[in-house]
Amino acid sequence: MALTFMRLDSGTLTKGHYVAPVTPGEPQPPQRGRGRPALISRDLIIGRACELGLDGLSMSKVANELGVATQSLYRHVASRKELVTLCVNELVQRWVPVEDRGQSDEDWLYEYAQSTRRLLLDHPGLAVELQSIGPGTPEILHMAESSIGSLVKRGFPVLVAYLLIGSVAEATIAAVIRIQRFPEPLIGQDVANLITLAAIDEVDSSAIPHISSITEFLADTDGERYFMFTSKSLISGMLARLGELGDAYNLDHSSI
Repeated sequence: MALTFMRLDSGTLTKGHYVAPVTPGEPQPPQRGRGRPALISRDLIIGRACELGLDGLSMSKVANELGVATQSLYRHVASRKELVTLCVNELVQRWVPVEDRGQSDEDWLYEYAQSTRRLLLDHPGLAVELQSIGPGTPEILHMAESSIGSLVKRGFPVLVAYLLIGSVAEATIAAVIRIQRFPEPLIGQDVANLITLAAIDEVDSSAIPHISSITEFLADTDGERYFMFTSKSLISGMLARLGELGDAYNLDHSSI
């Protein structure tokens, strides 16, 4: 059916819709055909969700960023839970494996802890989701397999390697979650120390002379140094007690 156009002094009326006049040479915004949805894909949705971060992630936030209706995301992703899992799988693949440069076992494990910590700090909310999911996806299992395999190449029995990697990973995840539960200005500081400092203000210092004497230390200690101390203590302690671990799991001591 032919359309009827009515010329106006400053535009065109088409089926009751006013179209503003076009000034020659003036750049015009791109137009999208009526009824045609914006082009989105599963990969695009995952990528934008990862950029937004898992902390407080919602389907509506992702949709707003992509400029589409929230309902359109469900053609590609079944639910927020599935989207979070897909993001976790994407992010863990960005983890940087520890290179074996002939460093000691303790140093290698600490570098593993540092690499894991950097990944978690770079992506707020990832630590919480990993703690919830556990080794529940192929991507996470591949990450664990890579690390366990590195320790096996160093001469550790598979079970010992698994326990070492698992313990260091769990401790690192817990440490990052503790830090990220506090507002941004507190990130990078030891949360336990900050709590202690806050409580000191409410207590007579004479009643807690030992703690009061180290307030300067508590105030100066940052998250990195605290993490180094706790991680290395855990690692060195576990390595020192591998014999007991062998007894508990009936392992051949010659292989420990």
